[in-house]
Amino acid sequence: MLKSRRRILAAGLAVVAVFHICAAGALAFWRTAGVSKNILTTGVLDGTLVEEYEEPQGGVYPGDTIDRVVNVRNDGNIDMVVRLKVDKFWNDNNGRLDDDLIQINVTSSRWLDGGDGYYYYKGILSPGETTKEPLMRTFSLDPSASNEYMNKKASVVVSMECLQATSEAVSGKWGKSWQQLGIQAPQEENTQTARVEFTKDKAFEFQNGADLFGAFKELIPGETRTQTIEVKNSYKEKIELFLKAEPPGTGTSDVLTRFLRDYAVITVTDAKGTVLYDGPADGSEMNKEISLGSYASGESGTLKAKLTIKAEAGNEFQGLSAENLQWIFTAQGENEEKTSGTSDDKKGTSSTNGGKGTSSVPKTGDENGIYIWCIGIGAVTAAMAAAIVLYDKKEEKARKEKVSKKQDS
Repeated sequence: MLKSRRRILAAGLAVVAVFHICAAGALAFWRTAGVSKNILTTGVLDGTLVEEYEEPQGGVYPGDTIDRVVNVRNDGNIDMVVRLKVDKFWNDNNGRLDDDLIQINVTSSRWLDGGDGYYYYKGILSPGETTKEPLMRTFSLDPSASNEYMNKKASVVVSMECLQATSEAVSGKWGKSWQQLGIQAPQEENTQTARVEFTKDKAFEFQNGADLFGAFKELIPGETRTQTIEVKNSYKEKIELFLKAEPPGTGTSDVLTRFLRDYAVITVTDAKGTVLYDGPADGSEMNKEISLGSYASGESGTLKAKLTIKAEAGNEFQGLSAENLQWIFTAQGENEEKTSGTSDDKKGTSSTNGGKGTSSVPKTGDENGIYIWCIGIGAVTAAMAAAIVLYDKKEEKARKEKVSKKQDS
């Protein structure tokens, strides 16, 4: 029984020794974190028909012209293109009245008859802008209409369809090109590369107030955008970088939570195209740190963040703003005190300064003492465990020798 207890004690001491030695190894490294608070917004695509029309009293007679001015206004917050469809018919048609006798007078050079039942505006409407010329100013009843059209009511119904002014939307939804529509192709959006720098002061610094999602603004369903993020190590020593995302906290609306979790997908790749993360934009599946690799002093690298909004996202997700999508960058390096005994970082620091994010540097001067204590405790407990094991071996050897002598006698 006593021997069994000694073995349990030895095993326990060995565990303690391993723990303290591992702790000492961990204390040989420093870690510093910085937080980027990224902003993602969805666009509002909204057009309004602006009409000037007063329904005529007493009916329309052959040859009559009725004033009806039809324009479109962009009431959203993104550039859009628009097409209109005009349906005309007799309300009490008994099969004998000809709808073609209702004539729509399209005279503007700014509208294109697409030959598919739609009229396309030959321009891009900025937010708040109205078409420079209306699709129509009047409609009339052909003079050749007979007396059976007397006192009949004609209806002219104008319907509108608008899209975000991108080549993907125009070609994908309408099957048209900018050239076919007579529209000068919009200049591709030039998104400035976001930058993350680990500075010589052992802290993270972020561009643009810590928002790395400059390209992820005013997004709409079915759209994909890519943001380039440049990472640089300006610290004097080699570091290893890690990334982790934090989902929005309490107070986030249910609509925004569903959108980020179910309809917005983000993929992060390194310069070699290796996928580091592929999942919901809220980062809920990035539940542990991912390594971004090692960076020598002065070395830079590139990350690509591709965001896709699923086409099935509904109108309830328009005009959303996610302002607390936190990406936590962590730098790790070796403590110089363990080898040189000197360091410029004898005191820990913690700061939050706009685009500089947040950093927390260990107090390396205090760590030296802890490091020595861990090594010492680990060594003592390891020696104790070894002594117990050695004692048991000697005791076992002596017992065997005693048994052997009895057998010989």
